[in-house]
Order: sequence, then C-alpha cells, then structure tokens
Amino acid sequence: MADSLSTVSKNLALDAFLSQGNNGFLRLYDGTMPASADASLSGNTLLAELTFGATAFAVASGGSAATNAITRDESANAGGTATFARLYKSDATTCFYQLDPSHFTVTPSLISAGQPVEVSTGSIGF
Repeated sequence: MADSLSTVSKNLALDAFLSQGNNGFLRLYDGTMPASADASLSGNTLLAELTFGATAFAVASGGSAATNAITRDESANAGGTATFARLYKSDATTCFYQLDPSHFTVTPSLISAGQPVEVSTGSIGF
C-alpha cells in the first residue's frame, strides 16, 4: 500500500510552506535548472524578478494553492526564455522553492531586456 497525505494535511502543509513567499520574490532564470533549490546558480541569467504581496498564495484547497496578485517586473533584467523559477523569502536571498515555470503563466514567453514581465496565474500543489 502506498503512503499518502489526506487533502486536509496537504492543504495545511502547503499553507505553511508557501507562507515563506509572503512579501517575497519570484525570479525567472534561463539555462539548465540546478539539481535543487539549495544548489548554486551556474551560468544562469536572471531574466526578471516579480514581487509577491503580503499574502503570496491563496488558502490551499484540494491540495493546491493559487498565487495571489504578483507585482510585475517593469523592466526585465535580460532577454531569453525562462526555463525555471525560484521563489525567495522577503529577505531576497533565501530560496525556498525551485520549479518549472509551467506552474505560472508568464507574459511574454520570450522575454526581452527592459520590457515588462507579468505572471498572471499560477498554482502549486501536492
């Protein structure tokens, strides 16, 4: 028999985990995704940095939590296609999650330096 969490437990875990993003940052990078969120970036370019609000994610439901509004980056740092994202705490230095950008809708998909970058929707779940 496989181990599993109840939906209630998933929701509690997500709410606690994702609260680390409150007033934090979503950074979009190009290049090969590092092996883990603890691994150093290696040859990756920061394309854009967006800001989470005071409450980064909505209350989890059904084992998933949607992003609340994310403040767009008015001027992208560099051009390219985001191949992964990292979520940072409000201290702007502590990465607590690394993920594939398919969890979010990034506009535009091909980023140009100096242009606005938005993330309109996103969710993370178990």
